[in-house]
Amino acid sequence: MTITSPTDGARTGADVTVTMTSQGVRIEKADGKKVEGVGHYHLFLDTPPSPDDKPIPPTSAKIVHIGTGDSTYTFKAV
Repeated sequence: MTITSPTDGARTGADVTVTMTSQGVRIEKADGKKVEGVGHYHLFLDTPPSPDDKPIPPTSAKIVHIGTGDSTYTFKAV
């Protein structure tokens, strides 16, 4: 997974839209089934990501599960 926007060091406003791209995996809506080569995104804001051998915690203010198949997410200012 690569974050294509915002670029590293970019100045952003109060709301920040993150755009991602992926190679070698097809991004689809999460349906609870594990299929080789198919996945969806999770974002971790100001918190370390979960280790590969541990479950990803539920969505919170700092962890976002993008199970819709979308490749963008906007963090809203609080």
